[in-house]
Amino acid sequence: MGLAHTQEAGSRGRLLLVDDEENILKSIRRVLRRGDWEIETATDAEEGLKRLDQFSPQVVISDFRMPGMNGVEFLTRVKEQVPLAQRIMLTGQADQTAIEEAINRSEIFRFISKPWNDSHLVLTVKSAFEQYALVAENKQLMQVTQEQNAELKKLNTELEARVESRTLMLSQAKRDWEQTFDCIESPLAVMQGDYMVRRANTAHLKRAAQGE
Repeated sequence: MGLAHTQEAGSRGRLLLVDDEENILKSIRRVLRRGDWEIETATDAEEGLKRLDQFSPQVVISDFRMPGMNGVEFLTRVKEQVPLAQRIMLTGQADQTAIEEAINRSEIFRFISKPWNDSHLVLTVKSAFEQYALVAENKQLMQVTQEQNAELKKLNTELEARVESRTLMLSQAKRDWEQTFDCIESPLAVMQGDYMVRRANTAHLKRAAQGE
């Protein structure tokens, strides 16, 4: 399965860009036109969260430094609200602490440094959509497996119940046969091929005890 299996037929990948600089948003949109993606933008994290609910993006690119909620906090919220969405951090800061925080809190898929290389940007976004498809497919397969396991468990439970029921019926039939066999007044015995007695009714045992 590939991306086509995780999206509706003919649908385009959904990408959300969040940056407080309009020129950055325009530049990224221009670069990403070469990809077949539906792109929405937001100029801050709060607006980004609204777009998140309305747009349900599969990939989110966020600037690190924004007024109010920063990129790490925003992408952490993205992770909570849309766990499957792949998160990309855009930053011009060589801030190791911020990068570590982003990795630990937001589980960033990739970092893109400002200024970016256009080809690298496109390749990164493409890889993010491929990763989304893989994660979505894995989740779907896990769900199918769980459903199949539940169905198998149900079938095993039903089979065990049927076996138990049949066993009880066989035991009852055996008891009924033994009681009927013993109630026959004439002496009867079931013999093996070597003439050994396998089963004798009560009348046969009484006669044998009397030496007849």
